[in-house]
Amino acid sequence: LDIKIAGDLAVIGVQQRITDFGLIVLDISDPENPVELSRLFEPGWNGVHNLFLHRDRAYLAHAGSLGMSVVDLTDPRAPVVSGFWLHQDGFSNVVHDVFIQDDLAFISDIASDSGGLVILDLQDPDNPLTLSSLPFAEGLHSAWAVGNYVYCNQEFGGWQRRLYVVDITNPRQPKIVHSFGVRPPPSDAFIGPHNPIVRDGLLYYAYYDGGVRVFDLLDPTRPMEIGYHSYPGFAWSAQIELSLYNLRGQRIATLATGERSAGLYSFAWDGRDDNGHALASGVYLYRLRAGQRTETRKLTLLR
Repeated sequence: LDIKIAGDLAVIGVQQRITDFGLIVLDISDPENPVELSRLFEPGWNGVHNLFLHRDRAYLAHAGSLGMSVVDLTDPRAPVVSGFWLHQDGFSNVVHDVFIQDDLAFISDIASDSGGLVILDLQDPDNPLTLSSLPFAEGLHSAWAVGNYVYCNQEFGGWQRRLYVVDITNPRQPKIVHSFGVRPPPSDAFIGPHNPIVRDGLLYYAYYDGGVRVFDLLDPTRPMEIGYHSYPGFAWSAQIELSLYNLRGQRIATLATGERSAGLYSFAWDGRDDNGHALASGVYLYRLRAGQRTETRKLTLLR
């Protein structure tokens, strides 16, 4: 259900209803030929729903079982469970999402009436220390921290479900400074939101089957909607990829990936593949993917 990347490592969180599983660790130094390094699972995990990589640790949200597990990836061929966290203050401990900024972890406890936002100190990476907790009546599905603010929400609930802005200037005393819904879409009701992602001063708020809303964070406490894109299918997040291919359809280089704010961009290619090898003169293809839109064009390399 989740994949996170750090350097040449990709860590996959696996969760299925019919099996009790956990992590797969891959070496992706050769992106076209990933190599499995190890697998790890613990009885009672009920899989891994979401994970976050920080330093040489993986922090696991199980969703199907209580608490958050810590895995030491110092030796990615032999990962070991090195820690565990369980809230002691009346929350449900059903951790759906983990987000880490600096040495602070932001935990989304999803249970209604007994969930919310929990902030942990990770200075001791294997023994997370609870700094504070902020209850939300509906619980929390996900949270994204940037600077002194956290943007968090519960999923489902249609267009009435609100997104909250939490001030974490003092992580021991977080406080809600704003919340907002969105205007109804130009069609029937939808399932509701999935998660917020922040990049370069913009908040991308993805709805399951209702598209993506874009907000300007010039004032981080008062997001201002500046765009809305609706399309068939589900929206989990906003990503772009600009890649180069040979005429056999093999990807040879990636020039850009990840989120970008609206605007004009230019990318230079030095005629080399992702491994740094100079390519021969000839015709190549470049492909831009943004959401569900894909465009492919030809280019000629002359030496």
